[in-house]
Amino acid sequence: MVEKYLTREQVIEYLAESHGITMRLSTLRQLGKKGPPYVRFGLRCAFLPRDVDAWLEQRKQQFTK
Repeated sequence: MVEKYLTREQVIEYLAESHGITMRLSTLRQLGKKGPPYVRFGLRCAFLPRDVDAWLEQRKQQFTK
């Protein structure tokens, strides 16, 4: 199965629906390189859901140590 890339707006929805985490679009933008890994297509950023999940897991481990 091919994973589809998510836009920033879709990442916000994905976090809310899959993880119960609310985040503003402006917060995701401000995270930049500290946020989930992304690929740039011109001015647009695209995220893979598995990369968003891995980023969340990494942050959880950082703050529980």
